[in-house]
Amino acid sequence: MDIYSAVYPLNCILRVLGLTPFNVVGVSGSRRLQDSKILTSYDLSIIMCLAILALLKLTLFMEYTDHSFFINVRAIEYAAIIVTNIILRLACLLKKSKYESFYKTLNKIDKNFQNINRTYSKVFWRLIYVLLITFVLLSFYYIGRCQLHLANNRSGLFPSIVGCLVTVTSGTTYLVLIIDFTSSVCIINQRFKALRVIINNLVLLEMPIVTSEMHLLNARIVSLSSIKRKLQIILKVHGLLCDSSSFLTAAFSVQLLFIFGVSFLTVTYNSYFCVLSLFNQSKGVFSGTEWNLIAFYWLMLTFLSNMALLSACNTTTHEAKQIAAVVHKLFNKVMDPDVRDELEVFSLQLLHRKVHFTACGIFPLDFTLLYSIFGAVTTYLVILIQFQLSIEHDNKVSDATGPSLRVSMTPDPI
Repeated sequence: MDIYSAVYPLNCILRVLGLTPFNVVGVSGSRRLQDSKILTSYDLSIIMCLAILALLKLTLFMEYTDHSFFINVRAIEYAAIIVTNIILRLACLLKKSKYESFYKTLNKIDKNFQNINRTYSKVFWRLIYVLLITFVLLSFYYIGRCQLHLANNRSGLFPSIVGCLVTVTSGTTYLVLIIDFTSSVCIINQRFKALRVIINNLVLLEMPIVTSEMHLLNARIVSLSSIKRKLQIILKVHGLLCDSSSFLTAAFSVQLLFIFGVSFLTVTYNSYFCVLSLFNQSKGVFSGTEWNLIAFYWLMLTFLSNMALLSACNTTTHEAKQIAAVVHKLFNKVMDPDVRDELEVFSLQLLHRKVHFTACGIFPLDFTLLYSIFGAVTTYLVILIQFQLSIEHDNKVSDATGPSLRVSMTPDPI
């Protein structure tokens, strides 16, 4: 099984959602990504539909007679979600060359260095399990959210249906893109781990004897020239893996920037929504245990998906750094000048070609981002709660002194 066969189920879902212009064509062993004009047109049509949906939603909000803070926040919320979905699809189309280069580079490694451990059958089944679990969890959320939307259709059935469409489209898009990026990072991590094991075996000198150069990476060390040849092969593979990580980062940087931006807003609004229940604050039609459960459920889905993505990036970066430590162990053990020259070249490559994942270079994708998000969300929660308590106090004073305009800062859970 090759890499294109392993990601074929995910490619089908991406095509349905309008997130890729590529088809997987060919037979097993010689498959490739093919740019399809039909899929590109389909992706653009979905973008047009989302733009129409945004205008429709804006028109519905403009028809409301009550333009309170609450209504305006809901309008901004839905507008941000739809615009983000449009940008995600445009970025997938504009960055398609980087996406294709990532798979071509990995396929080149597989074809030229067949003895690098490949477990695409595991990748395939892991993707199937993750997709099934994701859609089961999403289905529970969508059923509950849509039922609550339809039960609270103060403005009619049509606005509620539009709200349900926005919810289903946005949530599925975010999670599928996260799965696509995370699975790709895991494949790179698998390759770096295989390289580390091979170099560590060079240090330990524990490898089986082979008779062909094709399996040189798994050969016993019979001479210093064989060590040198092994290091040259490892150097090429490491360079290709660095290229693949760069292509992957370039292909997903814009999408990840907006996904984490929306995730931050989602966590902030839903956390605020849940905290209001602890203070027994009124949330209008959104009061009730059902809305609190929906908000908390989406918080957990957002946390788990982002945690999986950051964990994969952090593990891959750490695995790439571990190679440097093993290389320097071998450098201290081997005294041959030719082999030490190869190790010095390898060491320079490790120094200048770092593996790291970022969102447009604005912030790194590791566990420090999770800490930053928690800190920012906590800060905004404290500010929002202070404003809410202050507003409630002013309203009580107004009720005691005379009629006045009452205000509310209660958001709609995303």
